[in-house]
Amino acid sequence: MSSTPKTRIPKAVATYDPQIVDQETRSDIDRSLLHAGHITTIEKRLDHALEAAPENWNELVTKRAQELFRSGQVATLDQCINQVVKDIKADTLAAQQRNAKKNGSTNGVNGVNGFSKDAGRGEGGKSLAVPKSVIDEGLKVTMECLEQVVEEK
Repeated sequence: MSSTPKTRIPKAVATYDPQIVDQETRSDIDRSLLHAGHITTIEKRLDHALEAAPENWNELVTKRAQELFRSGQVATLDQCINQVVKDIKADTLAAQQRNAKKNGSTNGVNGVNGFSKDAGRGEGGKSLAVPKSVIDEGLKVTMECLEQVVEEK
C-alpha cells in the first residue's frame, strides 16, 4: 500500500468532542483509515476478540435471534436486527449500572463484565453486553490505526 499523508488534528482531540473535529477532518480520517486498510484490520481484530472471549458472545447473539424468530416476536430480518441491537444496548446499560454500584462509581462505565446469570436477555439469562475484553481490544486497535493516519497540529 502506498503511504498516505497523515491528517492533522488539534491536540485537544485527546479529549474527544465532536465540535473539536469538524466534519471535513473526520471524513479525511475515515478516508485515510479506509485507504490504508485499517478498517479491515479493526474488523478482523474485533472479530478475533469476539471469537476468543469466553462469554461466547457470537453464539449468544445468534441464539437470541433464533429465539425471536421461533417465538414469533419478529417476522423479518430487520425486526430481528433491531430487537437484538435493542437487547444488547439494554444489557450493556444494565451491566454498566451493576458495575457502577459495585465499584461505587456514578458514571457507570467502569467495565461491562457484569455477566450475571439472571441479568440478561440471552439464552439462560446471560447478558448480551459486548464483553469488556472485546471493547478494550477494539479501543486498542483503533488507537493503533489512528496513530498511523493522524498527527497533532
